[in-house]
Amino acid sequence: MIKLTGSDSDNFMQITVDIPDEIAQRLGQTGDNLAHKLLEMVIADAYRAGILSTAEVGRILQLPSRLETHAFLKRMGVYLNYDETELERDLQTLKELRAK
Repeated sequence: MIKLTGSDSDNFMQITVDIPDEIAQRLGQTGDNLAHKLLEMVIADAYRAGILSTAEVGRILQLPSRLETHAFLKRMGVYLNYDETELERDLQTLKELRAK
């Protein structure tokens, strides 16, 4: 049994995945945390489907920067969903930074 857990104070949902022990052992042989690996796969797929934004991906995976988030998505083979709304937001941020 694999559990993806988070504390109630963080407003995380707990998900339990039941798979046979021998499969879990084979999947976990790489030394990676299997629960975290599954979480990354779900998050990457949700981003690919347009369900999550880049910012949400970074927040869920606790990545320290947008560049780290982009690197994660690249590693997972996911192209950036950079739409007009994100471009407008980035242009507004750039204007605000230049005004300082």
